[in-house]
Amino acid sequence: MSHPGPAWREVLEDLWRLNRVHVGSDMSEACVRLAAAYDGSRVFGYSTGDTSGSWTVPDAWEVQSGRLFGPDGEVLADWADHPLALFAFSPPFRGEVTRAQLESHQTAERSESNFLSVTDFTCARRCFV
Repeated sequence: MSHPGPAWREVLEDLWRLNRVHVGSDMSEACVRLAAAYDGSRVFGYSTGDTSGSWTVPDAWEVQSGRLFGPDGEVLADWADHPLALFAFSPPFRGEVTRAQLESHQTAERSESNFLSVTDFTCARRCFV
């Protein structure tokens, strides 16, 4: 397989914002774009409901939007700004939660050095990070 040469960085810049989960239109698009960057590549896949070994392909996880608002209405996290603002495979949710409820589902925390560190995956499907 040949390499895309100096364009590899451009390929990554083009793909990083896509919602690259196992089953979704953005992952399909990412595969097509990668194949175009690497000569001799081919894209193949399975449809929802098909099986591959012991895995049955699930329904697609397509994000429409994902925003977390503070009590004053300020947007604290927005999936449109950064794909890591919403944890992959989160189910739809609309409503209000207290800070304590939100923190009980927190999957990362800020340390004194302002780096994020993973702390708990038990509620990962329901949480913003």
